[in-house]
Amino acid sequence: MLDFGEGSLQILTIIGFAIVLILTIFRFVSYFYIKETDFNNIFDTFESSPLFNFRIGTDCGANDHITFHVWEGRKEYYRSGKSKETRIVDRTDITKINGNMFCHAKKTYKELLYNGQIIKKGQECGTEYPKNCGIIDTLEQQLCIKNDEKCPFI
Repeated sequence: MLDFGEGSLQILTIIGFAIVLILTIFRFVSYFYIKETDFNNIFDTFESSPLFNFRIGTDCGANDHITFHVWEGRKEYYRSGKSKETRIVDRTDITKINGNMFCHAKKTYKELLYNGQIIKKGQECGTEYPKNCGIIDTLEQQLCIKNDEKCPFI
């Protein structure tokens, strides 16, 4: 068994206390200066879509359309008994510009990734989706589609 003298135990205690103090200071500083990753933005990216079959029209039919802006509405204040309450009214999605909608067929990034239409940089497109439309994301992955389809607006 190791035999530590009384001086060695004091040094180990001081070192342990110093480590705890340094970790506490680091955690306190990082709490204010290091922000947590916003995972909602990452998950929203999986639901985004390139603009397949893009067209401008007054009616999109079965296709999806782009929402340019969401106006959060206005607040109305009213009394309910003794308490004062607030509610949001007239929330509006802005989907038309000059009476026209931007229509497209929706295929999410997640769908494209899982069905093999997004490939890593340097790979070749497969036989099911042989046409390469170029880079689709910041990882420089590429989008592959069928020969008879047009490349989407990315």
